[in-house]
Amino acid sequence: MDLTDRVPDHSPFSQNRRRRFKDSTVFQEIFEHIVSLCIEKGLVTGETVVTDSTHIKASASKDKMKKVEKTPSQYLYTLEEEAKKLEKELQKK
Repeated sequence: MDLTDRVPDHSPFSQNRRRRFKDSTVFQEIFEHIVSLCIEKGLVTGETVVTDSTHIKASASKDKMKKVEKTPSQYLYTLEEEAKKLEKELQKK
């Protein structure tokens, strides 16, 4: 994609991942491969800053950052579990 290209809607990708490929490891394999390449090229360091784009006043410090000790598959599992919880919460409403 070029910087001026329109960004595709995330919904079809999310739906495919959850429904069409639910019994497949293809997305996990792609994710792990990309993360491994990023580590190999020095693009990631294992330190992370996560935001949800909520505008809040923060008291952030580089001294408070934590090193991530998860493998890509462990991280992906955590994300999947969190997504399942959110889906259940939304279905209750």
